[in-house]
Amino acid sequence: MLIAIVLIVACGSLLPTRFLVATSTSVAHRVFFVSKLGASDTPRRGEYVNLKITGMGVLPLEVEAALAERVEKTAVKRIACTPGDCLESEGGEYFCNEAFIGKAKGHSLQGMPTKKFLFNCTIPPGEFEDSYDSRYFGFVKRQDILSRLLPLW
Repeated sequence: MLIAIVLIVACGSLLPTRFLVATSTSVAHRVFFVSKLGASDTPRRGEYVNLKITGMGVLPLEVEAALAERVEKTAVKRIACTPGDCLESEGGEYFCNEAFIGKAKGHSLQGMPTKKFLFNCTIPPGEFEDSYDSRYFGFVKRQDILSRLLPLW
């Protein structure tokens, strides 16, 4: 009985650090296994990652200021283009090495016009293009990527 209790407590304490549930509709999966990234690990194109959103310019300044006092906020994103890849934007459509990766919307959910990130060149070292928000806010920095996520469901 004692062994069962110890196992339940041990498993319960690992769940929040080893599994992540995504609520965003911008990713195709909902449940992920969290795999830590070492300092020299580089996420690959197509992989899901968990990244910091506070301080990235992803949110309006007033929202970021309010969040700065709270627990660090993160987001689940899929890497679409990596350092050394050729990212091109044309008419609101985005291509990585000539492969279509997405189209930017003209308006936000609140009806406000969006500003699109325009770039037509090789992605510099330490910068990544995610499959959704980068179309509006630019590159994701490697130091903001917290972990690699392996989709389970």
